Amino acid sequence: MKLGKKKNAPEAVEEKDEDFLAQEAKEMEEQAPEYTLDIPEDEIWTYKIEGLQAPSVGRSYDGARVMKVLVILIILIAISLSIFFSVNALKTTEYDYKEVKGGYELVSYSNPGSVRDVTIDYVDGDKSKPVVSLHDYAFNCDGAIEKVHIGKDVNNINGTTF
Repeated sequence: MKLGKKKNAPEAVEEKDEDFLAQEAKEMEEQAPEYTLDIPEDEIWTYKIEGLQAPSVGRSYDGARVMKVLVILIILIAISLSIFFSVNALKTTEYDYKEVKGGYELVSYSNPGSVRDVTIDYVDGDKSKPVVSLHDYAFNCDGAIEKVHIGKDVNNINGTTF
């Protein structure tokens, strides 16, 4: 007959370990002395506790100046970009022309929204600058326009103008 140690189930071992750790923590808490720090009022923010880093009240952090400059630069870039894109979105001219042989070509028309009747004959009403051509997508599917009057000098209208 062989004699040996009785093996415990793994669950029982874990439970025993947890109870042991909890018991040990409780004992340490009961044995720990109470501490009271007597810090004078005038040293409340500068008092150095042994083993801890000294407080840094009133001193700047390493790299704080660089971080401030970076934040300011990022804000300035963001503001500049927003102004740039806002100004580009507000197109002030309704008609854009480019000079071609024999006159001008209407490149694009931006309807402010209320125009229903458009006349295309001369650049800004100047009879010395006749419009002779309408560029591709010059009206870019503008559904608000009901009538387009085309001048006598226009001799080239692309199929994708309207």
